[in-house]
Amino acid sequence: MRIASKIGVALAGAALALGGTAASAQASTSTEQALPPLPSWCVNGDEWDDDYTYGATCSGSQVFYARVTCKNGSGQTSYARGQDASYGGWSYAYCSSKGPGWKVVPYSGTAIKR
Repeated sequence: MRIASKIGVALAGAALALGGTAASAQASTSTEQALPPLPSWCVNGDEWDDDYTYGATCSGSQVFYARVTCKNGSGQTSYARGQDASYGGWSYAYCSSKGPGWKVVPYSGTAIKR
């Protein structure tokens, strides 16, 4: 009986541990949100961002650049523009190039045709 009860306790503990892990993983994925879709001309496009940078890629031959709205601590806004890219290259727009305290406005980035 003692062995069976120890196994039961161990299994219950493992189930709780797994349940806790699954719940925290589920919570972290449910808070992530996708960026808005890129324009339809941006073939097989992808995008990436963090607090200070926005990047975009398109696999077609269309020349494009990344553009994002930046905001500073005083509430001023300004655009940051990335370098020209095409054929699957990435273009990155850096809000940090505006100076200290400038950050990406969430969901404001896109690829712009040249």
